[in-house]
Parts: sequence; structure tokens; C-alpha cells
Amino acid sequence: MANPYTAINAIVEEDVVNTFLSNMLQTANSYRCTHVSSGLYGRVFQIDVSIDIPNPFLTFAIYGDRNTVTSDNRYVSRDGPHFHRFCCKIVESTGDEQSLSFTNECKKQQDIYAKTNDKLNAVCLPLFFHTVVTNESASSLQQFISLLIQPVVSSKYGIAFMPFSPNDVPNGIRVKERFETVLPREITEILSHTTDMTDMTDTTDIDGINEPFSIHIFETKNAIYSFCVVLSLVIRLFIAGYYHCDLHLGNIIVYDWPSSMSNEGRYFKPLFLLLDMGYSQMHGIIHGITDGITDYELFKTVMGHIIMANNKNGVNMITNPHYNWFSRVFMDFVPTTPEEGYKAIESTLNEDRCKIIFRLYQFYERYRVNFETRQLRHFESQAPGQIDNIRQQNQRISQSVHEYIQSLPRLTGSPAEPLALYNRYGGRRHLHSYPFTRNKSKKIRRSKKMLRRRKSQNPRRPHRKSRKRGRK
Repeated sequence: MANPYTAINAIVEEDVVNTFLSNMLQTANSYRCTHVSSGLYGRVFQIDVSIDIPNPFLTFAIYGDRNTVTSDNRYVSRDGPHFHRFCCKIVESTGDEQSLSFTNECKKQQDIYAKTNDKLNAVCLPLFFHTVVTNESASSLQQFISLLIQPVVSSKYGIAFMPFSPNDVPNGIRVKERFETVLPREITEILSHTTDMTDMTDTTDIDGINEPFSIHIFETKNAIYSFCVVLSLVIRLFIAGYYHCDLHLGNIIVYDWPSSMSNEGRYFKPLFLLLDMGYSQMHGIIHGITDGITDYELFKTVMGHIIMANNKNGVNMITNPHYNWFSRVFMDFVPTTPEEGYKAIESTLNEDRCKIIFRLYQFYERYRVNFETRQLRHFESQAPGQIDNIRQQNQRISQSVHEYIQSLPRLTGSPAEPLALYNRYGGRRHLHSYPFTRNKSKKIRRSKKMLRRRKSQNPRRPHRKSRKRGRK
């Protein structure tokens, strides 16, 4: 279990949440709420709760060296007392569209977590609970929102609970610096020493790069290793049936925790996870991949799909400057504007860099599997039978999300319509109007038609500024 953010219970019922919040709010000095950030995605709070109050939002971690499992995610403050810590996200919802957007985003995170958590090492954080709360509802959830949001200005709020991620920065190298500054330099250094790779012989070679050299790179080239970890996450996400579609550097968190282990028992750090699944797109591309990719041509094909996948705003990892930090690793042309990005679509991948990254990715996958296998063995020895319970829960989560997608409106009768609605809505809250009824759809089409007719009949004239002075 390489991921310390694995949920003990990733399905927490609403009555359990209300009971927990009621006990918390009624107990003086039992909790502390700290505002973390605000934005178009909503407001995020860090919640610390006394361990005397039973907490349903729990994760666990496996410490391989001691063969122990800890399952109470306790923290120790500077003053000494223990407390539980988790994260709360609250999003203002002013209408059906924003409620749908919030719910879709939560469903995507739940589904992605469940589909990548088979070895207790999901690519994203679990989501313990989410719902849309109205001001009229007399519940502990509503009281909790009123406590955090002052003043309450909306009739509805989406609320979600998940683990709090501290986003540690080992060695002081932030994600942005790793991938924008250090990574290109380290790739250049490795390419300049390709002869060193081929001269060294070993029975565990992968196309010229042997295992001692790969271990040396992972231990000394921090940005290269970090990119391999993120690359693995993105590919595993693709295999699970999703594109991230919003992979800017702010949506990657880093935690000072091992993420793989060599055959010699040497651990590699850090661990990365993906954030913000609102823009994620479920795709129907099937390559028969059930695990990592071992074929280079398939690797290039998958990279092409991932890089070229458009999000709901019609941009991808080439055409958007916030995302092209990823594509520039594989491509010669580095766009600096969206216009240049569209020109880069015709560019080809840099074969030398692609092959180096692919070989190192293969080694990383080998070490990741080694680490997961060892951790799972420890977990099974400490908690016999629990791995099956967690995997069954993952299946229930994915099944519930599938049923949710099928329940979305079908305006045209097309089977693809619910999936299109699921993919379209999520992420930031400035949304375009969606016709939830046929009558509303007709009105929108009619108004657009009238607007086009007016523009054609009254072509826009150059605007002339006129200032009238001295008139009262």
C-alpha cells in the first residue's frame, strides 16, 4: 500500500456524517476549522477534531519496516494533544447547473479513486462523503456550513469531505520548479550520456538502460523520478477510462512518502497524487491494457491520446500553456501561446527523449509493483481479509457511479447523452446554460436564431465616441 491516503471506509452514509458533526458541534473546544484557500472551485477548510469524538473520515498507512498498520490518522499538535484531521470543501450552488457540476465532480473523483485502488494505491484522494445542502434543511450539515460560511448568501451549498493533503515539499523543490526548470536539464544530461547506458551490461537491461543506472537516475535526478511517478498516474488514469484534462502544476500534490522500491529493497521518494477531477473526461478508448504499458509503440499511441484530449473548453496539453509542461517533455516544439499550440499539433514526438522516458517509466512500474506487493503482504498479515472488503467497496462505488451516469437526462434519446452531460459538467463554476427541458432548449435555439438575424440585418458600424461637455 504505497498510498497513505487510502480510506478505511470510502462510503460514509449521510446519517453517520450528521451524527458526527452534531457530536462535534455540541462539544466545546473539540474542533478547530482553518480556512485553507478560496477560488472558483469553492472554499477549502482544514478540520481538526479531538480523538474523543468518533470520526468516520479515516485513512490508514502501512509502515513496511515495522510491519505495522496505523488506522486512526492521528496528528500531534505543538501543545501535545492528539486530534484527527481531514479536509472540507464547500461550493456555492445557485442553481441546478452548478449543483449538477458539483455532483459530477464528486462522482468523477469517487469513480477514479475506486477504479485505481485495487492495490490500495489510488491516483487521487478518496472522497468520504458529498451532498448538496439547502438552507431550509435542519441538519448538522447545514449548521456546519453556516459556521464556516459567513454570511450565507446562497440557497444551496455543495459540501464534500476528504483527507487533508499537506503537500509536503521534500528537498525544497516545488512541483513547478521540478517540471519547468529542473526536468529539461536532467533529460538533456541523460541524453548526453546515452553511451554510458549502452556500455553498461546487466541481465535486467531494458533497451540499453540497466537497472544500476536506472537506480542511480532515480536517486540523483529528482525531477526525472518525479515525472515518472506523475506519468504513471496519468497512464493509470487512462487505463481506468479517464483523461484528467486539467493537469496544470497546481493540480499535483507531493508527499514525502515512498512510492516505489527496487529489487534490492531501496526506497524511492516522493509520492505524488492528482487533484481536481472536475474537468476529467470519461473516454471509450479500449486497448486491452490491464496494467502498465510494455510496448513502445503503444506507449506513443497512449501519449498521443492523453496529450491531444480536449477538455470541455476545447483545449488540450498542447494548445493550453498551463498544460503544455507535460507535452514539451515529448515534443520538440514548445508553444508559448494557444495560437502556437495549434501549430504544434502537427509536430512529431522527439524519439530520443520518448525512448528514454519510456525505459525509465518501465523501471518505475517494476519498482512500483514491487512496493505495492510488499505492502499488501504486510497489510494482509496485519488485517486478514480486509483487502477483499476494500476491493468489494471499490466495485460498489464504481457501480453506483455507472448507475448515476445512466440516470442523467436523455434529451435526444441517444445512449451517449448522459455520458456527454457527465463529461461536460464539472470543474469551475462559470458554466454555460444547459437545456434541462425541451421547452427551454427551444427557447434558447429561438433566441440565438433571432440574435443572428438581427446581426445580419444591422451590421455593426464603427463606434464613434462623443463627449458632450458644458450641457446640464
